[in-house]
Amino acid sequence: MEASEENPGEELALGESEEVAVPRSFGALLRERRQQAGLTLHRLAALSGLSRGTLRNTEEGKTAPTPITVQRLTAVKALRLEPTELYGLPTGEGETQREPDTWFAPQYNPMQCFREMVSVINGPGGEIDQTYLYLDPKGAHDWYALCNGERFTAAFRDSLPLDKMAERILRETRGAGLDVDGLGCGDGKTETRLVQQLATQMRYPADVRLYLLDISHTLLSTAYRWASDTLSASGVGVFAVHGNFHDIARLPVMYYRPAGVRRVRIYSMLGYTLSNLLDELRFFRDLTECASPGDLVLIDFRLIYAPIDQPEEIQRLDPTLQGQTSLLYEEWLKGPILRHGQGVKRVTLQPTLSLLSRIPGSYEVEGRADVLMQDGTSKRFVLTRGKRYDPHKLGECLRTMGWQPVQTWRHGPEKLAGVMLLRRSG
Repeated sequence: MEASEENPGEELALGESEEVAVPRSFGALLRERRQQAGLTLHRLAALSGLSRGTLRNTEEGKTAPTPITVQRLTAVKALRLEPTELYGLPTGEGETQREPDTWFAPQYNPMQCFREMVSVINGPGGEIDQTYLYLDPKGAHDWYALCNGERFTAAFRDSLPLDKMAERILRETRGAGLDVDGLGCGDGKTETRLVQQLATQMRYPADVRLYLLDISHTLLSTAYRWASDTLSASGVGVFAVHGNFHDIARLPVMYYRPAGVRRVRIYSMLGYTLSNLLDELRFFRDLTECASPGDLVLIDFRLIYAPIDQPEEIQRLDPTLQGQTSLLYEEWLKGPILRHGQGVKRVTLQPTLSLLSRIPGSYEVEGRADVLMQDGTSKRFVLTRGKRYDPHKLGECLRTMGWQPVQTWRHGPEKLAGVMLLRRSG
């Protein structure tokens, strides 16, 4: 619910119950930056999604801005409002303002996402965004159980060379403060372990902060609690950001770098998030615009089992194409359709090879679902994409988009998983 002209305080219906403490000069600062940018109140209202009444009252100091008001204003680049201007400054009453540790993206609307999921599931078929598999609590619970199972943990999580990854990151950043952005963090355990390694290897006190971003409220709240409890003794700041990492360009808290402060962003996509994207090139194109020269990206991925010009070999060697998936994995994929589909009788999964991936040398395994309805009709969905990459060709492709490969590590069963560190070129 958006604030109205007549009732600016209506904005609190978004779930806020407290005003955010900011310097008393915030209203004057906002008016100054708006005028410098040549923006009218009407134009700023359109850009920020706030009402003119809210903006007018904020500028005049009649009302203190809520956290969402501050987020929306900092997202308007023309204002040049830096978070450090809003937080960490004296109030004039002998206290210091504290930066909030939980953020909601202006576009974050889980109720709307849920309605869209149900609409797609009850449609004629087609693509189901993998995001939908984590939206409801049961889907998030099944995924959590899956990625914390003994098989996955032993094969992929425990084999990650986190100590070597942290060592190379610190060598690249040369003593700068670090902001680690866990994009699509899931349960946040791998990102937390990476930050632990960074904090251990950094000079005391460790200057590192962890930002966890996920669209699933269930997973994000679990990840935030885990990271906060685990890292509390190390002094690492942990922040939760509710949103979709595809909207990162509208989330300055995830890419802002203070002028004159030596800090580096590390965009972490661990847990094979990259492999599930519908369009990796589009995502990296957006990330290139947000990141600063010297920022880093850390991605993990599955390797190809055979060259893409040998589809028969791929079909023979790739275990997913051979149907080697766990019952829990199948239940997780089927779950949303069985729970929210009307008139569904049976769901059958079929992994299918696709050679249409946009990254040279890569292919993908589509998780297709054939849905038989009670009335005898059927429809088909693509539920998930598991892409496999040639590390060299993946690195060269991302190099053309402004990301310089730094190092690649192989790990996991038969070294068929990889993790790559890249640096934003200048």
